[in-house]
Amino acid sequence: TRGLADFTTRDELYTCLAGNAPVTVLAEATSSVDQSVHPIALALTPGKGRVFHCLLGHDTAALNSPGARALYLNGTRWAAGAAAD
Repeated sequence: TRGLADFTTRDELYTCLAGNAPVTVLAEATSSVDQSVHPIALALTPGKGRVFHCLLGHDTAALNSPGARALYLNGTRWAAGAAAD
């Protein structure tokens, strides 16, 4: 997320995420319904692996934001072990 500016997009939020996995929250979104904040992008490093998980993308409109596309591109590069631009 280094260098990634805040961006606006429309998508559904998962509001009941729970668990005890050691994740790093990379990005959060504010609900337009109740103004609460929820994670939308997570990183996890199980063993020697790398997992990038982004909750955006329920339809193509959610990915029309250049910021959303950059988040996916950078997260995927990180998970693959490549440097982000």
